[in-house]
Amino acid sequence: MENTTQNVPETIRQEAKARALAILSSVPGAISFVNLQELETQSLFIPVITILKATPEDFHSLGGGVKMPKSYYTNQIAEATGVNITDVRVRKAGEYIWQGHAEGNRRMPDGSERPGVGEYEFDAEKRAEEDWLKHPDDYKTDIAKRRHVLEYAKFGMQRASTGARLALIRYLAGIPTGFTQETIQKAMMFNRIDRNVDGIMADPSMRDAVIQHALGATVEVFGPQKQIPRTVDVESGEVIEQPKAEEGQVPMFPEEESPKPEPSPVDKLKAILRTHLEKIPVDLIIKQGNVHELIQKSLDKKDATEIEINAWIDRCAQYFQNVQARNGGAS
Repeated sequence: MENTTQNVPETIRQEAKARALAILSSVPGAISFVNLQELETQSLFIPVITILKATPEDFHSLGGGVKMPKSYYTNQIAEATGVNITDVRVRKAGEYIWQGHAEGNRRMPDGSERPGVGEYEFDAEKRAEEDWLKHPDDYKTDIAKRRHVLEYAKFGMQRASTGARLALIRYLAGIPTGFTQETIQKAMMFNRIDRNVDGIMADPSMRDAVIQHALGATVEVFGPQKQIPRTVDVESGEVIEQPKAEEGQVPMFPEEESPKPEPSPVDKLKAILRTHLEKIPVDLIIKQGNVHELIQKSLDKKDATEIEINAWIDRCAQYFQNVQARNGGAS
């Protein structure tokens, strides 16, 4: 019999691509930061378009008409572009100078992970001096100038952190660090590459691995399940006579069970992540802590997002690739 699931991942990918193209043309006047080449993904990944709208209150003014997104809006852009920010550090390089450093990665259309680094320096005195020169009537005294420096300095660490994250996003996804007044008045479109969860579940090898893991977990927790005898022959439709209950034995009439709800995308991703977790050494440590504990924490979170679980799946895949490379390519 022909395997009807063979082309399901590719079909889903084509549908996702068509949906992405439709969204890109659905909002007249919107500014697109989408690279159309990224819509051509490998079959087990799909493109997802996100439309973000902003107000002037969502941005800081950097002078010269340049606007920097505030921290929460930067996080929205990171999620919309699929940039996984793994580390952000800020150090003080002077009395009024802060330097931000961000590290992360982004999934590419072929499923690989592209790492990146973003850096940004915020100098409160230089920012203030630019304002003094542009608006001298507003800063006529040393006290007014000093006060303006301190106003910038209050948010120096935050600006350096946000700037570093934006620099990382710009490097990985081609998004500008600064926006203009005209830009923020329009809808903005971004693209990220998501895992083709339905396609993975349709792939026999991947699906079997997930199902076997789920069944194994059930047996481990609840023990072997009793087989309920069939009451109707599937082919003939005839009722199958059941053996009579022995004396003192109570016949079993299982209650009718309601259909189980379809697992959510996050639940499907968690099932995949659990199969990866079994192969990770229990003593593996990274900067954030023990990998097993960190992954389990994400698995236990009821409000875990697809981005968070996907990021762990990709990091596990990268780890397996590194181990295989160290072992000379042996599987």
